Amino acid sequence: MKNKILIFLVLFATELASYQNKFNNAKIKDDDFKRYVSLFKEGSLPFSTYDEMYCPENIEKSLVRKFICKEESCLKDWSGYEIEFGPCVKIPSNGDYVILIYDESTEGGTVRKLTTYDYHGKKIAELEIFAEKPFHGERQKNEIDHYEIESIISSDLRIEKKYFAIYAEEWKVDDRRYFYGRYIESVYKIETNGNIILISEKDHGKQKYVGGRLEPSFFPRWKVSQ
Repeated sequence: MKNKILIFLVLFATELASYQNKFNNAKIKDDDFKRYVSLFKEGSLPFSTYDEMYCPENIEKSLVRKFICKEESCLKDWSGYEIEFGPCVKIPSNGDYVILIYDESTEGGTVRKLTTYDYHGKKIAELEIFAEKPFHGERQKNEIDHYEIESIISSDLRIEKKYFAIYAEEWKVDDRRYFYGRYIESVYKIETNGNIILISEKDHGKQKYVGGRLEPSFFPRWKVSQ
């Protein structure tokens, strides 16, 4: 019986490994795309944005324009700051496509996006998986002026994404800060063709929160006001 269980575990591990490692650099058809992909270090699954990640160098503008951002409008963030794009990691896929995670950093915070490409370098899908992004400028009370995102990507390429937005309105009572926030939990799946589909979403709605951050392992990092 133990031998059968051992054989099953070995076969399962082999199947899972092959499921995650179909990416082949030799299949890339475009030389510029091959150069772009080479900037990203190898990552593994499962993957969590809660872990520290260093995205070292800037991606040169010609590669940014070809593979990330073709329009002038996406070269600046929502505060109008110039974006510096940095390569983070490439993670295993489950088909003939590439998964890359890159960084968009400005003086106004950071966003990291997961993007899927075919072997010609054509973008298939994109999803924000991490953010620490305040708005710099005037906002109305009902407008979002800060948002944060954390995500966990499982071995079968399910993405559990947590999004928390802070509205511009805040006030104090007895020296305690209060504000309105919105917390949304979503689950996505990366399909074998590279598309990213939404499986489920739970919107906790706009609620009153108490100021004072919790530990980094908590999300959101603020408590709902009772």
